[in-house]
Amino acid sequence: MSQQNADDTPIPLGADDKEPISPAPAEPEEPISLVESSGPSQVRMSKHFQDRAAAKTDYKRPLNLTGAGATRCRMFHSKVSAAALELMHGQINTWLDQEEIEIKHVSQTMGIMKGKVDEENVIITVWY
Repeated sequence: MSQQNADDTPIPLGADDKEPISPAPAEPEEPISLVESSGPSQVRMSKHFQDRAAAKTDYKRPLNLTGAGATRCRMFHSKVSAAALELMHGQINTWLDQEEIEIKHVSQTMGIMKGKVDEENVIITVWY
């Protein structure tokens, strides 16, 4: 059958082992907030993207200004930082001010943009 070794015998508990152990008290956490920038934005569009943004494509379909359905879409994307989002807001508002656009639907999503460095981005699609 089974043989009991000296290593299998229970170890008696001493008087000190009966006291419960309590965890160390937690330190209060500091609240997290966005850092306000005092200088000009360091996010800039490259010359290539400025040229692409300035170029206008003439589509055959006319804009549907009757309020019944979208005929085109435009996508905007930005890194998730205060300065980059401010630049994207400016781009969207400038685009809306320059053209006669009736927005039909807007959607947004968050995702990782693959590149040299994988970064979280917000992607906004505007149907008009």
